[in-house]
Order: sequence, then C-alpha cells, then structure tokens
Amino acid sequence: MNTIARLIADKFSGQLSGQPSQKLPKKVQLATFSATLLGATLLGSIAPANAALFGQEEVRQRDFVAISAPVGTTIRRSLLIVEQKASTRPCWSESGSAPTVVEPLLLDFDFTGICGRATDSNAYSVRVGGEDLGVGYTLSLVRSGDEMLLMANPFRGDGPRLEIGRAGYTDDFSKVQLNPGWRFTKRTYQGRTLGHIYLTHDSTLAELAETNTDVAIDPAPPAPTPSPIALPEPPGVDSAPVADDPNMDWRDRLELTDNQRVAINRIHQDYLEERDRQEIALAEARNTLQDQIFAGENRQARRSRSTIRKIHRSLADLYYSSLSDMRDVMDDEQQVEFAELITRRSTVESDEPLLTGMVR
Repeated sequence: MNTIARLIADKFSGQLSGQPSQKLPKKVQLATFSATLLGATLLGSIAPANAALFGQEEVRQRDFVAISAPVGTTIRRSLLIVEQKASTRPCWSESGSAPTVVEPLLLDFDFTGICGRATDSNAYSVRVGGEDLGVGYTLSLVRSGDEMLLMANPFRGDGPRLEIGRAGYTDDFSKVQLNPGWRFTKRTYQGRTLGHIYLTHDSTLAELAETNTDVAIDPAPPAPTPSPIALPEPPGVDSAPVADDPNMDWRDRLELTDNQRVAINRIHQDYLEERDRQEIALAEARNTLQDQIFAGENRQARRSRSTIRKIHRSLADLYYSSLSDMRDVMDDEQQVEFAELITRRSTVESDEPLLTGMVR
C-alpha cells in the first residue's frame, strides 16, 4: 500500500512541487496539470473539520481565484483555487467574459512563496455561519446546461445542497464567479493562520437551506452518432450485452446491499474520527516546530520534523486501510468492480475523494 502511495506521489511530484517544467510544451503542461488535480486527493495530509477548534480570518478577495479546471479529455471539471501570495509575478491571468478564461501562469516559473494552489478537500472546504462543514460536505463542479455549478453536497445526502458559484462550460480553465454572500477566508488554529482555504458564507446552514433553490443538474449531452443498420440476429444467439450507462452514478455499479452500506458508513465514520485526531496532532506538531525554529532549538526541531513525517505517513496509511476495509465488506464480483473504480477514478473520472464519495 505504501508503495502504491509513493508511486502516485512520484508520478505527480513534477507538477505539484512548484518547479517549472523544462521539457513539455505549455499546452501539454496545462493538460497534465489539470489531469493530476484529482490524483492529488490521494496524497498528503487530510484536512479536518472540527468546528470547535478552527476559526476563520478575512483575506483580500482579489488575491484568490476559483477555477473550473478540465480533467484530461473528459467532460468532468475539478475545482482549483489559486492564491497570489506575493506580488513578484502574477499567478494567473484572465481574459474574456461568459466564460472568463483563466490561464494558470504559475506553471511558467518556480512559484514557491509567490503562489499557492489548492487542488482538493485537503486544502479547501466550506464554512457557513462560523461552522466548518469539511466533515459533512464535499465540493464539486457539476454541469448544468452551458454552465458548471460549484456545489457543496452532503456526504450522506441528509442535508441541503448549496450552490456556491458558477463558471461557463468551456474546454479551457474558466473562472468560477462566487454567488452573492460567498467569499474566501483562511482557516485559523489557536490564533494562527493556516494554509487551508474556506469558501465562506455568514448565514447558517439552516438559513441557507431556506433560501436555497435546487438547480436542475444534467450531464453533457452525448455526441450525436449515426444510427446503426439493424441486422437480424442469428438463431439461438443472444444479443450483445448493453454497455454501461456513462451517466450512471459510479456507486450504483457496485450494487451494495443495505447491510453493506451500513458497514461502509461505519468504516467511514471511524475514518473521519481518526483522521481528525491525527490532523489535530499534526497542527500541534507544526506549531511546536515553528516555535522551536524561532527559538533556535535545532535538535528539538529535528525531532518535531520527524514527528510530522510520521503523522503524514499515518494519515496515508489510514486512507488506504479504510479503502481496504470497505473492500472487505464486498463480495468477489463487487471487489473486482471496486478495484476497477479505484483505477479509473484515481486518474481522470473523479472530482471528489474516493473514500468519502463511497458514502452518500
């Protein structure tokens, strides 16, 4: 399992490390960058959402942009948030309107200390009425006609869906225009500002539920294909099997029983509880390391760095072991389908973490 995690990390390290590509053409870099956004959900620490521990800090809105990023050559889009940390060089450029096309310029240079980028739920989440919804809600971009809607959806399906913003549907990177009342903020912990980005609204979830109106969400229309010529079937030969419906929800392909869903839900809750516990320990270790660096305590700082690395490994182990536990709940045929889903959704088909997406 750790080998798999390292292989994935090695594959994407070139695009996510902040170092500019020297060999690939610009268009290839952009396509590769967008395709790797979803793979990043399998890596790194997993952000907690304990509302009692975290606060928020206001930020300058013009320093942030939410982007609808193409995922490979598919119709899917992934949420990317870019932050301008320093004015040394611009991190993105914008052109046009309806849609506003965004070019991520951070691929052209070493953006360390100049630009920040958030590619998954490890780095961004929803906060409403002072409540962190990271545990209960996931952010995704879904198509509705000629637009991509930025939606906050409850993991279990027992809460209101929230529309946060909209972007025009295009083959390019396009800007997500946040709806009135929504803004960017930063997460804080014990008075310290963290890198985690909130999409924030001052109204409570209950208040937003009363004013929220459901939007008809539909997939992209299939490309027209010529009607095949009807040929008679040979006697005694069954018709060819019907291909999977591409619009079918991927979780429905597993055909889970009610008991299996209950077991998977329990695994998911255990995962969230342990993830939050370890993430709190990680935040405390980082704060301790910062104090030690300022105080010149080099030996203690080395120990704290070792502790941080161990927590990162433990978080990765927790993620994959939870996936394995979910797999063990399934029968042989479901396990085969689940393995195929993991392969497909860890590359180009997902805009939400696979593990948390198992629960709805």
